[in-house]
Amino acid sequence: MAGKPERSGKTLLRSAEHLATVVRGGCDVVWSLVLFNGWVFAMSWSGVFRAPFSEDASSLVLHGLWLTSLLVCTATLLVFLGLPGRWRTLRRAGVHLGTGCMAASAVLAALSHGFAPWGAALFVASALASGVGTGIMSAYWGRVITRYDVSTVMQFVAVGLAGAALVTLAVALVPPVAAHGLMVVLPLLLARSFVRAVGAEGFDGEAVGPAVKPADRAAAAERGRAVGGEAGEKTTVKPPVSKHLTLFLALAVVLGVSAGLLRELMDADVTLVQRAVVFGAATLGAAVMLLGSRVPSEGESFALFYRAIAFIAGAFIILTVVVQQAAYQSALALGLHTMGFMYFYGLMWVFCVLYAQQAADPMRVFVAGFFANQAGQIVGAWAGGGVQAFLGSASFMATASNAMIYVLLFAVIVLMAKLSAPVAMGMQEEDKPPTSLASEAGMALGCARATERFGLTPREAEILPCLVRGYDRGYIAEMLVVSPETVKSHTRHIYEKLGVHTRVELFNAVAACLGE
Repeated sequence: MAGKPERSGKTLLRSAEHLATVVRGGCDVVWSLVLFNGWVFAMSWSGVFRAPFSEDASSLVLHGLWLTSLLVCTATLLVFLGLPGRWRTLRRAGVHLGTGCMAASAVLAALSHGFAPWGAALFVASALASGVGTGIMSAYWGRVITRYDVSTVMQFVAVGLAGAALVTLAVALVPPVAAHGLMVVLPLLLARSFVRAVGAEGFDGEAVGPAVKPADRAAAAERGRAVGGEAGEKTTVKPPVSKHLTLFLALAVVLGVSAGLLRELMDADVTLVQRAVVFGAATLGAAVMLLGSRVPSEGESFALFYRAIAFIAGAFIILTVVVQQAAYQSALALGLHTMGFMYFYGLMWVFCVLYAQQAADPMRVFVAGFFANQAGQIVGAWAGGGVQAFLGSASFMATASNAMIYVLLFAVIVLMAKLSAPVAMGMQEEDKPPTSLASEAGMALGCARATERFGLTPREAEILPCLVRGYDRGYIAEMLVVSPETVKSHTRHIYEKLGVHTRVELFNAVAACLGE
């Protein structure tokens, strides 16, 4: 019995440390998440980007900006996936291009309502600019958020979702002129905060991490030979991507389909203001759920998705049972689905980071998760629009809802089979050795092996876990009661001994030691 209070005390202490990181070292990251997600959510749910067409137009036309932006964003992510590594680097000019496109999208959307002859062309241009901007920034997040450990990312994303929900409500409830002005200002603020968030590591092509002199590079090469490598070769071995990544990407597609499909089902039943209010409240609820969730690990990770699937399935059950809906019933279905989907959206950030940090190419794995989810939304929206053209509204709603319920049931069965596999083999989760740095045991083991392999001093061994977790220099100095210059000096020595230059490379080096 005495062990439980002790474990609870350690859990609370770790949570306090992570919260301190959010406040001290991650303010710019959190603020960037609020601004980025707030802009994207407001574009889709606030009603500010209404099409300058007749309300009698088809739902796909009325959703033109959202769907076109989603298509272009997904295509942009696909381009990032296919580019060589040197073309996917994080550039200051790229950040300004992405946020500039987002701001231009808001300007063009506002102008589309004021210039009737050019309304359609301006609206399409707004959608294209939005897709390019959000696609670039989504890809760049893969180079920034992966610097932090998974538990810190979960808190970052939860706070970011809560703030983004408030931004969406603010944009939806203020007068249209003020709303368009906010949508122009938000990307400009995002550019400033994102650049500040990247500043600790630097942009590619600029000074990134501690400077390494030629003599130090030679020493690193010599250490590489000492551990079995050849001169001039990197001493870090990147671990393979988790075998669970494919299942995660498939689930991202399925829940993306549910979001696109629900947008078609709910179009005629919920007003724009009602949709934004329900969306904001449900997203706040999802943020609270995310804060109360355990940090995922390799073995138990997929159990977290049951909550999201349960909420989404509940929404479609309501739509199936109540075909002739009253307004509150539509809002209830929308709220349930939104809470489940936004909870999954938050987990998607967390799991993209988890799998990216295990991969040789973190940015590509991170982008793949967002690509899968957005591709699913496109499939859901187009499938809903196509089926609705052949069926009546009532028949379409019942048919589509039942089909989605069966798909979600199949997803649950697959997840249950995946989670029960270790038990069926006679293995207990706690008996399995740590396979990633997401858990405290994995972090401790990986850092211990790296300390032994690269001959770190006791002080360097003390600082290494802090660097892997993403803590900044000031916070490490305060935690260890040393000067920031002392931390800087030890950090430089750690980078030299491991033969790395960035936090991502450092994380991969420690993860490689864990995988040995």
